[in-house]
Amino acid sequence: MLRRPTHIEFISLLHCSIFSIRRTPPLKQTQTFWSRDLCTNYLETKADWPQASSTMANGKKRTKADLRRESQRKLLFSDVQDSELWTAANQGWCLTPRTMPLVLHAIRALSKGSSAAETYFALWCNCISESVVEMTNKSNLIAAAGYTGHTNERTWKERMKKLEELGFIKISSGKHGDISCVLIPNPHLVLKRHKENGTQNFDEHIYNCILELIADYGMRDFDAPSIPTEVQKVAEIIPVKAPEKPVEPMKKTKIPPRPIRKLVLG
Repeated sequence: MLRRPTHIEFISLLHCSIFSIRRTPPLKQTQTFWSRDLCTNYLETKADWPQASSTMANGKKRTKADLRRESQRKLLFSDVQDSELWTAANQGWCLTPRTMPLVLHAIRALSKGSSAAETYFALWCNCISESVVEMTNKSNLIAAAGYTGHTNERTWKERMKKLEELGFIKISSGKHGDISCVLIPNPHLVLKRHKENGTQNFDEHIYNCILELIADYGMRDFDAPSIPTEVQKVAEIIPVKAPEKPVEPMKKTKIPPRPIRKLVLG
């Protein structure tokens, strides 16, 4: 059974067909390669091959890397339909840094004996905006963390208190009980403080891996914030207006009188 050639094979074959017809003998058709006679058939059937779309599901234009990955997926996994894949167009997604798996490993190491990594990730996935998670439905968070049985809520609260002790979350009481609202600080900065304080069970190897990923992806978590000087603060409070230029009066232009023509009667 013949297989379809790759693009490199086709280009080399086409080159031989155009420039080397008189200098090389015709290629023979085998089971592993296409002969020169099948170039036309290849061009006719190539239109039926899976092609990558130029726009994403959200309407943004795709990069060359996106098009390459889509073509690769459709060629290597041609039996998988687009409807079987999860995309951002399906909604229900959350923003997650690429370092999250390592952050969870670091939390698991710091909370040794009572792993709170699953509890932390469930909170992160339910954070919509402003790094705040409202406890409107604690049962979903408990189930997402994997706690079952009649002691599931007590176990979940213990893990929440452990995360608060480690500084990965801040808890506020309110209308939903002693845990009513949760704030999630930047986990990279939290791990940096544990590094500086020499916290017990802190895994420096995992932290260094996180730093390498931060450098690889150009994350700006550790960029020093710009502190305004005293002059800048005063300038923000009292804006300085540019001096207005005096309006020059319009100069009157004198219009010369028109000459009077005398009529001479003959």
